[in-house]
Amino acid sequence: MRFEQLHGQYRVGREGSDQGLFLRTNVRARARFSSVLLETEVLDARHVLGIADGGSPLSASTINPLDVLQANLQFNTGQFAKFGPGVLKLGRFTMDLGSGRFVTRNGTRNTINSYAGLEWSWGGAQGSQWRAFYTSPVQRRVDGLALDNRAKTDQVQAKARFWGLHNSSQTGALKTQWFWFGLKEQDAVNQPSANRNIDTLGVSLATTPGPGRWMAEVETAAQWGEVWRGSQGRQKHSAYFFHLTGGYQIDSTRNTLWALHYDYVTGDVTGDDNPADQRSQGFDSLFGGRRGDFGPTGIFGPFTRTNLNTPGLSLTTSPSPRWQLKAMARGYWLASQSGGLPAAGITSNQASSRYIGSQASLRLRWRPSAPWLLDATAAYLAAGDVLEHVGKGDARYAYLALTYQF
Repeated sequence: MRFEQLHGQYRVGREGSDQGLFLRTNVRARARFSSVLLETEVLDARHVLGIADGGSPLSASTINPLDVLQANLQFNTGQFAKFGPGVLKLGRFTMDLGSGRFVTRNGTRNTINSYAGLEWSWGGAQGSQWRAFYTSPVQRRVDGLALDNRAKTDQVQAKARFWGLHNSSQTGALKTQWFWFGLKEQDAVNQPSANRNIDTLGVSLATTPGPGRWMAEVETAAQWGEVWRGSQGRQKHSAYFFHLTGGYQIDSTRNTLWALHYDYVTGDVTGDDNPADQRSQGFDSLFGGRRGDFGPTGIFGPFTRTNLNTPGLSLTTSPSPRWQLKAMARGYWLASQSGGLPAAGITSNQASSRYIGSQASLRLRWRPSAPWLLDATAAYLAAGDVLEHVGKGDARYAYLALTYQF
């Protein structure tokens, strides 16, 4: 259960403050029959007590009343040809791959992405791990307005295919990952889509932090294909993403880690700056999460992984095994001067500069006992030229969440 409060609405077309009390209930069951594992999970994600109102930014991304999140069979494939022991999964399932920037099982967001199809994971040479999948994303649905909390059966997207290959390996303190994801989708009956046909190829290198040691993470990805842009028709698409983190862990008792961060994500060029070929350059993070890099989401979440140029600084520490604190501050600029800020509803920047603003966030987590977790977060967004140009000022956000696992 999580209570959220937002003062100062940064979204174009919305004013005032927003709030909501959200409840997410997951019930998962597993049963093994010889070498076959049956897994089912039901999710109920809703707002309660009527605290949210008609002006709150609710959608199927925050509300997904009672539905099946997972229902799959898992087969132990054993030794197959030159591949190591593996597991084949068939049915509906969730996925969490690598850094989670492109495919994740959502943690902060009230709803969770799921897929229908097959996934095969197996061990390779020298301890490497492989995962391959071919799926159709599941469309979350509500009956009527999200505010009404009325359930409507989720549907597999009939004309969407999401596939990929992911590899990870560990050599000493260095972890290497590479991935290739493909997404092809078309509109179907009662299933509008963005009509994307894109490939994403990337690599990640990361060292394991430890007491008295430096750590680093580099992840980059290139993206190409075609996208549909309404009246502009189908456009060629080419974009890229770059992430860098470097830090130092001070001690072993509190696991205190200071880190510098930098992200650059390409954005669309619009208006008079758009070249004659009308090429799409806005990076698409597919089904990834953004909490770890850009702060809290929920009814806040002003930044998505597109059209950003953002450095930052963070401190993570654990005063005791039951407590964890993370503080982060970042400055945000548009990567493309004339591009937009999608989360704020800004389709084209008309300000004279690229400066969006600065955001500071603080997160405190406390686990008083094994089944309980208390999570408190606060964030402050100081508006820059891009937001001020559309009449938006500073925004303050906070939430308090309580989780019980049984």
